[in-house]
Amino acid sequence: MREKCRPTVLLLLIVSAASLGLSPHDFPDVAEHYTQYPYPPIPDIESEDREASPVYQGPSLGEINHFLYGGRMLREGPYRIWVVGGGTGNSSLFYAHEFRHIKNLEIVHSDVSGASLDIARKRAELRGLK
Repeated sequence: MREKCRPTVLLLLIVSAASLGLSPHDFPDVAEHYTQYPYPPIPDIESEDREASPVYQGPSLGEINHFLYGGRMLREGPYRIWVVGGGTGNSSLFYAHEFRHIKNLEIVHSDVSGASLDIARKRAELRGLK
């Protein structure tokens, strides 16, 4: 008997440095820079191709499966990815795209810049991610 497919659960949490117990006072120049200049810049969020994966230089799902799981990564989690210094969301959205067929996945996106977090949050919402 064929097993029914369960829906993929994909959760993208976006947290601020403050929620991690950090303060912009700990690194004022960095926080100020990325608040004024969110990175990477996203010129037009509304017209961005939401089906395509954002460009990101991190390891692919295939590389993660090979090097961390010896090619035996399960298609069901739970898996949790924490993206630290995720900026405007390219890395988190890349992994959401790469892992879109993996069940029970949580991606936690954090950054010191509130401006970058706002952009990342909007990009995630436009893709239907929580």
